[in-house]
Amino acid sequence: MTKRKQSLKQPISFKQNVRDLVIYNYLESIKNTLGKSNYMKNLVEKDMRKKGLWKDEYDD
Repeated sequence: MTKRKQSLKQPISFKQNVRDLVIYNYLESIKNTLGKSNYMKNLVEKDMRKKGLWKDEYDD
């Protein structure tokens, strides 16, 4: 029997307002080049580094 990897997906909700629509459209525009998931991970990593929460051991 094969074990499945646990999904780490976190849904992002978008309300129907101009701000969220602009953000959603931007994410849609980058999905074929960088990818939404990689973009979000990069943003979170930058934020963690800025706050001193990122450890050098996390880098490959």
